[in-house]
Amino acid sequence: MNDKEDNKFRLKLAGDWLLRCQRANNDGGYAAFYSLWKGWSKSYPETTGYIIPTMLSLADFLNEDIYRLSAIRAGQWLLQIQRSNGAFLDLSGRPQVFDTGQIIEGFLALYNTNGDECYLHAAKRAGIFLVETQEKDGAWTKYSFNNVPHTYYSRVAANLLKLSDILNDAYFRNSAKLHLQWVMKQQKENGYFRYMAFSVDELPYLHTIVYVLEGLFESYKMTKNEGYYACLMKTVNALLRLNITNGPILFSQYDENWRSPNNEKCTVGLAQWANLLINLYDLFEDRQYLEVAIETINYLKNKQVLKSIIKNLIGALPGSIPIWGKYFRFSFNNWTVKFFINALLLQK
Repeated sequence: MNDKEDNKFRLKLAGDWLLRCQRANNDGGYAAFYSLWKGWSKSYPETTGYIIPTMLSLADFLNEDIYRLSAIRAGQWLLQIQRSNGAFLDLSGRPQVFDTGQIIEGFLALYNTNGDECYLHAAKRAGIFLVETQEKDGAWTKYSFNNVPHTYYSRVAANLLKLSDILNDAYFRNSAKLHLQWVMKQQKENGYFRYMAFSVDELPYLHTIVYVLEGLFESYKMTKNEGYYACLMKTVNALLRLNITNGPILFSQYDENWRSPNNEKCTVGLAQWANLLINLYDLFEDRQYLEVAIETINYLKNKQVLKSIIKNLIGALPGSIPIWGKYFRFSFNNWTVKFFINALLLQK
């Protein structure tokens, strides 16, 4: 089997695993994860939102409507559970800024696909919630995860920029730019950002580190703001140096001096890293980006479950390597598979 056939085979397995996630609770959302201890979790609004564009792209690539229908079903579920103030709840039942921001991405993908105004209206309501809860300095603290600001909410800002472009509405654009200004102020000279972690008493995972960069990259693409680009590349170059000096695959967590406390791997962060590098290669044609991305993708391909006596694992990837690592220990989460699919689609 050549690389093209192998990737197509893996894409099909991964897409079918997400379909299995959606069938787990039979509500239209994608179950957050499958745990070797507890089985399927509840459906997760946040990741259901940004899985939608991935399923639409997969449907186009594999020419299989089942993935498109899955995305539409997910969008319909999200419409049903949106709160009256435009917000969405996390798995604990609390309104969340980040979750709401990611769901905008799914709504806009469906609107751009079929032109249904209900999705644009829902995205606008979500955007209004985000603007109304933003702090004066541009950060989000109220309704943020663990009630602290996070620089990885740059991904929320990027989706507000997408919404503002469609609506041609400065209300959302100004909010996005205000947050991105705050994010840039949190960057240290070595490229490390403050507030990248889920809480103040833990180190950030590669997952949220690259979230910050994804938000800056998408925002740069839309605005061509050189400040976003400079911040982005300072951190990208720091991570590339780690790839070169500490081994071909990045570790799970890093402190403010870019030191890792262990040798664990965060698979979703690696998939995001590969995606970002391929996107950078497309823009700047620096071969180093592509080489590191392909090496990272090949590592992840070796971790995808191809055969198992546990049917619910086939097509998935563990949250951590080793599987007992800190990030989603003994579990297989849907966002890792989402970003893995994105990486394989980009690699083509």
